[in-house]
Amino acid sequence: MNQQERLVVIHADDQRLFREKVRKVIKSLNLVFQGVENGEEVLDILEILSENVALIILDWEMPVLNGYNCLMKIKSCSKYDEIPIIFYSGISSNDLKKMAVDKGAEKFISKSRELGYLKKTIAEMLKKKNEY
Repeated sequence: MNQQERLVVIHADDQRLFREKVRKVIKSLNLVFQGVENGEEVLDILEILSENVALIILDWEMPVLNGYNCLMKIKSCSKYDEIPIIFYSGISSNDLKKMAVDKGAEKFISKSRELGYLKKTIAEMLKKKNEY
């Protein structure tokens, strides 16, 4: 297995349709997809797979632990400092988007954008980290 195939992208979204769309994007980049329904599950997976996680994609509104609170928990743990986080969400509030970026999210992408934009953003971020 080459380095690229070992890289994991965690995507948290409580809507199965969006997890499936993002799964297709991640697979098209030859990355391992790990889809979950909430932020608590992201934290559980990070404990197990942290060395292979290349990127985390969060929705804002999720049950149990929402995307913003998940971001805050991840950013409070220095061992996850190198893992970039993207929000892929349907929220439209510029204040919330700014708050997420100010707290450490790399990007905030609206679910209304083309999936090609998400794919391009992921590829660029991983190239910047020299992991892709």
